[in-house]
Amino acid sequence: MEIRLLKINEIDKLLDAIKRLWNPNHVYCRNPELLKYLIYNTPYRKDYCGNDENTSCYVVIDDNKVVGFEGLIPLEGNIFGESVSASTATLLKMDKNYKLAGIDLIETVYKNDQSIHVSIGTNTRALKLFSALGRYTFKDFPRWVWTNKFDELKKIFKIDNNSILNCLNWNISSNNILPKGSYDSFIEEEKWNKFYNMSFAKRTIGIKRDYKFLKWRYIDYPFFNYKIILLKDVEGNYKGLAVYRIESILDGKYKIGRILEFIYDDIDYGMNLCSKLQNEEDILFWDFYCLSSITATALEYCGFIRLDRNESNKMIPTRFQPIDFNVMNIMGAIRLSEDAKHKVNLVIDQQWYVTRGDADQDRPN
Repeated sequence: MEIRLLKINEIDKLLDAIKRLWNPNHVYCRNPELLKYLIYNTPYRKDYCGNDENTSCYVVIDDNKVVGFEGLIPLEGNIFGESVSASTATLLKMDKNYKLAGIDLIETVYKNDQSIHVSIGTNTRALKLFSALGRYTFKDFPRWVWTNKFDELKKIFKIDNNSILNCLNWNISSNNILPKGSYDSFIEEEKWNKFYNMSFAKRTIGIKRDYKFLKWRYIDYPFFNYKIILLKDVEGNYKGLAVYRIESILDGKYKIGRILEFIYDDIDYGMNLCSKLQNEEDILFWDFYCLSSITATALEYCGFIRLDRNESNKMIPTRFQPIDFNVMNIMGAIRLSEDAKHKVNLVIDQQWYVTRGDADQDRPN
């Protein structure tokens, strides 16, 4: 038995393992190119793997067969403006007959000791393991929603009269906000990196949102059509960014807006970004996931509300292809290296900027 990085020409072995150990209809089995995009066609993979043949997925191989795997996406992290090594999770599964090898797999994956590792979309069993390993875990990935079509939303998802979601019926929005700056959809690399590094990065922790990340994650992403809103001041300096996509649900009867990035310099620019989103027509509702409320303040000023932490009170599902009422909470964990732990105060969790865009959660189902 051996544990090593999977080679790109062995991708069929991994797909076979996903079918056997996980789900024969998993999206990675139906769309192997998506899997390759996440574990091979990434901007930092070669730096991490050291060659052109390895993917960033570790596998446990016994008798020429994959019996366990853990994939990660090597990225660059940010701790208050300092660039550090980082990664996010893609997939994790072990054959039940090789449980002890699973510990060896985890030890092998993290021997490089990246400063930040983010896992989003894990299950209860894995969450208990991560907690035992000393990781910061969360059972409810915070989610904010807004609608100006509450009556339709209430009818579709059978929202009861005691739900906090009834606050959405107050129809608070950004209609009366004074315009500030101008909008664009084309990101200039130098200008964006200047804004991000000088402003947003210095007050946040997470995966680095420089141009290199945005280009790979959204601009070049071949499976979804992401839309970009840039907000600029009168001198043309960047002051905010929103990345989102429009998703059709319920056999194309409705459209929802999924916000993946919401970054701004100050509250006025944030509210103007929100105003631009809320003026998009025929959207049943908007949502945004972020580990902290560091950028949700502007959204809340414009009528977004955070969903109840209790899974049974959420009412609005997160997965729509197909619609899934069984999984309403997104769980996850964050691993910090010993060095990073000295730089990060976990008690102050409002400095984390971690969204669904960090990992493989916003993808075709």
